[in-house]
Amino acid sequence: MTYHTSEIEERVSRFQAMIRAWPTSELPRFSLGQTYFDAGMFELAESTFAELCEMKPDYMMAYVLRTKALAELSRYLEARQTCRTAIRLAQEQNHRSVLAECEWLLAEIESELP
Repeated sequence: MTYHTSEIEERVSRFQAMIRAWPTSELPRFSLGQTYFDAGMFELAESTFAELCEMKPDYMMAYVLRTKALAELSRYLEARQTCRTAIRLAQEQNHRSVLAECEWLLAEIESELP
């Protein structure tokens, strides 16, 4: 999805306000990270998903998107570790499609490592 700068700013502002209003809710933080990711703001996406992973350690999709952000930043060692956590969570939560995606993603990440 492609956003114009004004749309990105509006979405970021809206999700930041929601996070301030409901600081323990995962969804606005996830949506903020997704907005950053979709806008190509991978550093901000990664840090947002990292906070969410710390806040809710079983939030599998936060690990998946953090992995993708780390890979976009060429931080492959961290991406591999995060992806392995996503794989473990996908197995524990019986999410076969996410598991398949993460296994493919892990292979892609490992192909970038020396």
